[in-house]
Amino acid sequence: MKHSNNQLTGWVTMAIAALAIVIPLSIVPLGGETAGWQEESSQRAEPESSSYPAQPEAKSPEGESSEEEVLEGFQHILVGQEQLYSGNLILVNNTQPYHFPDTDAIQPVLEHKNQSYRVKDSLVSLQEHVIGPLNALFAAYDREGRENDLLLISGYRSQEHQQAILDSRVEQEGEQEARNWVAVPGGSEHHTGLALDLSLYDPATGIGRDYTGEGDYAWINTHCPEYGFIIRYPQGKQEQTGIDYEPWHLRYVGPEHAMAMAEHGLCLEEYIDFLRGYPFDGEHLQVETLKGEYEIYFVPADGEQTQLPVPESRAYTLSGNNVDGFVVAAALAPDAMGGQA
Repeated sequence: MKHSNNQLTGWVTMAIAALAIVIPLSIVPLGGETAGWQEESSQRAEPESSSYPAQPEAKSPEGESSEEEVLEGFQHILVGQEQLYSGNLILVNNTQPYHFPDTDAIQPVLEHKNQSYRVKDSLVSLQEHVIGPLNALFAAYDREGRENDLLLISGYRSQEHQQAILDSRVEQEGEQEARNWVAVPGGSEHHTGLALDLSLYDPATGIGRDYTGEGDYAWINTHCPEYGFIIRYPQGKQEQTGIDYEPWHLRYVGPEHAMAMAEHGLCLEEYIDFLRGYPFDGEHLQVETLKGEYEIYFVPADGEQTQLPVPESRAYTLSGNNVDGFVVAAALAPDAMGGQA
């Protein structure tokens, strides 16, 4: 069949138009995005940051985890600056005073003690949550069948009480010697209700005699970390603590921290420094206690309020260090209830 030149011209025009439609559709997926799509994409609003726990993103080809992946299983809680000065791990000494005494938590030991030790009088008091572990420690010692004349002679002290003790020692021994043994008011751990002094009951006189932590009683000084206590002023640490060796002075820090300190041979001043090497976004310190394994990490304080990452579904303890940050000790085994232990 013959066709006119006009007809051929029309068909060619239609074919070119069709190719103009087909070619861009086939090229875009292979060659990338068009300029118009890129402009639209760059103008899209970024999504608002979501609350934790953040959803993990896919790992990079190198296998590195994103920040969100590090936070998987954790959530943020908001803690105020006042929390920096409270908790089992607060550091209190002559240069780091105690800020906010919580006398509401102080309870007379005599009303809560068991039968494994004596208490000097009804005025000897501690924070209530410390008395249970103390009962457990002394009950365990009592089951050893060793000599037991344990006498608890001192717990919580007001600043006025501490001043009276210091003044008395200064009068008897001179200021320099007194300060080797007695903290200045505000710098005494006894203000916290977490510290206690031991003596030994003398049935012949009805009063106490020195507790040295020796003989049968060495068991207490060796095993007290299992129940959350440390010998606060150990031998060889006077330069760090500012106080001479006091085997009778026990301080509650919690079993996870007491066991870590015992394992690494650290006094409390050294331990506070040591923990700064275990930030939340780095390696966590691992420690085993009678109740299981814990991971411990440090989070620096951030002004008046700090966003603090804590486990979602595992028990944990939280404490300020009374210096510059917060310490979290989280049980490694999942806890159905979660939350702070």
